Amino acid sequence: MQNKGQTFDLQGRAQEGQLLAVSLWEEWKAAALRTETHCRKQQRLETELVRNVGFPKVTTRLPDNGEKVTVFSLDAIEDIYGSDPKRANLRAEAEAELAAHQVLWNAADEKLGYAAAKQEEEEAGNREQDLVDALTDTRATSLAGLAGKLDVILHEGESWEECTEFPWPHIRSALCDLVRIGQAVEPDVFLPGSDRQASFPREHQEDR
Repeated sequence: MQNKGQTFDLQGRAQEGQLLAVSLWEEWKAAALRTETHCRKQQRLETELVRNVGFPKVTTRLPDNGEKVTVFSLDAIEDIYGSDPKRANLRAEAEAELAAHQVLWNAADEKLGYAAAKQEEEEAGNREQDLVDALTDTRATSLAGLAGKLDVILHEGESWEECTEFPWPHIRSALCDLVRIGQAVEPDVFLPGSDRQASFPREHQEDR
């Protein structure tokens, strides 16, 4: 989990004005890239783990009609068999089979490092969110700082890259306009979001 001291430190730095919005944007950008890297690693390991072992599960039959069902948790087994003593053996068999599959999963996980990768992704994501919150609480004192805030909003809020749903094309348009104006005023100053090429995605332009 995210270290609480780091969270409080970020909030304090933002509130005291010791960090400009651009500096926080730079920290956020690096954190977002780390989160993405950890996410891809975790997904790759999970795919390999599922392919080799499969998610822990058990196939059993419903007591009422004998229909086969696949369940993935002890709670699901309890929902099926309840506490009826007549079904205790069936429930015990299902629980034992699920536990055996879980042992196989855990052994393969330890070898691959999936759980550790998932934890790293969670910690990176927490750090990224802390920086988003800190940037939100920091007043932008320049066009670059304002552009950084909009860039973060787009990255964190869009359902997918260059989302065509309101208000994302309009925010991208505003950011591109802001970058254009900033570059005209201060051509030597880097502005976050300057890598975005168009105000609206190509699909939106073709549909107009």
